[in-house]
Amino acid sequence: GTSLMMMRSVQKAFKRLNIPITQIEHTNLAEGKSTAKQYDMVFTTTNFVDMFKDAQSKGVQVIGVKNVMSDKEVEQHVREDTDLVKLSRSDAGTGRSAFDVKERRATHNQIV
Repeated sequence: GTSLMMMRSVQKAFKRLNIPITQIEHTNLAEGKSTAKQYDMVFTTTNFVDMFKDAQSKGVQVIGVKNVMSDKEVEQHVREDTDLVKLSRSDAGTGRSAFDVKERRATHNQIV
């Protein structure tokens, strides 16, 4: 459902920004929270960002978006809140700008 839509938004934004993704997954919120530390970045809705504080303390970049279907919003956050666009341009062709991205989003039946 919604996690798949956000994953597609992330893929579209990264493709438009010419930033390669080595691995991307979508999960439910519980699994996402428990495995977030394995990834470079987590995309979630803004109301769940605080649930990933442990991952953030380990260096995972957590990006909150309001509209899971908006690849333009994802792109804006990547441009403004990360160094990925700069890295992608400076490291073009080296593979050093490839990031593991795991998007997390709870489905309606998993919200308590």
